[in-house]
Amino acid sequence: MLVEPVGQPGTGFALTVEIAASNPLVGLAPDIDVQLNLKMTRDIGNSMAVSGNLVGDGFPDCELFLRDAAGDSFLVFAYRTPYAEIAGPMGYLPGHNFRPMGRFSKSVRMTSIGLING
Repeated sequence: MLVEPVGQPGTGFALTVEIAASNPLVGLAPDIDVQLNLKMTRDIGNSMAVSGNLVGDGFPDCELFLRDAAGDSFLVFAYRTPYAEIAGPMGYLPGHNFRPMGRFSKSVRMTSIGLING
């Protein structure tokens, strides 16, 4: 994981996370690989601009949520595997892939203490 400040101190950050894991209950299961590139910056008023992209194997479907300290969540991005019923996991998972899974750009309203508002 790599985190870097963006803009004026305390106004934002960029984050890169790479995840690779397999199902331990299935012998010789291939890894599910995904890389998240995320940038969050303070926006106008009490909101945060959230943007970035996902790359990886492209299987299975996945969602990206932001969660605040109170446990409230905000859906940022949802990916659906194309042709999953045809290719299945063995068509997508072998190897360490960098298939584009999508880009996102959202504005998230926040309260003055940094909780998701709405």
